[in-house]
Amino acid sequence: MAYVRGTNIDDGSNRGDGTEREIFNQFKYVVQSGPAKDLSLRARASWLRVSNNASNYNVGGNELRLFADYPINVF
Repeated sequence: MAYVRGTNIDDGSNRGDGTEREIFNQFKYVVQSGPAKDLSLRARASWLRVSNNASNYNVGGNELRLFADYPINVF
């Protein structure tokens, strides 16, 4: 889990007093054996909140990302 906070955001229309914060979790599983050995599955969920006085800079929202990585030896 991670927590990131930004302050003093200036979107060009205020005095630079906007804020934003993001919280995200990430989970990863790697297959240990069998035909899919080393296949990596990862899920990341994040929540971004932006203050009203920085809404021209960025918008808040929720996001879920899914990743699958499979190493292939070419040579």
